[in-house]
Amino acid sequence: MSQKTIEVLLTAENEEDILVFKVKDKNMSVNLNSPTCQGELKNLFSNLLKILIKDDIELVLAIDDDYSRQMYIEVCDEYIKDLNRELKECKSELRKQVAK
Repeated sequence: MSQKTIEVLLTAENEEDILVFKVKDKNMSVNLNSPTCQGELKNLFSNLLKILIKDDIELVLAIDDDYSRQMYIEVCDEYIKDLNRELKECKSELRKQVAK
């Protein structure tokens, strides 16, 4: 198993707060201000679990140089820490289930 680092960029586009997960060759964006945000986060988590089957992953938060909304910075920092913790907890159980 290889270790993959996935950069998660917190940025703003057209006054919207966006988390961009740089996964493999594509970026997966979540608009934090959208009413569909929860669904987008669930879809993203599902995609991260698929990667986790083969590779260990760690998410690293980066803040766009022009981004200044401190509340979102703090919330996203905690979210990424929690997500990393949850992925670690899921890893062995997920791989056990896939191996059956």
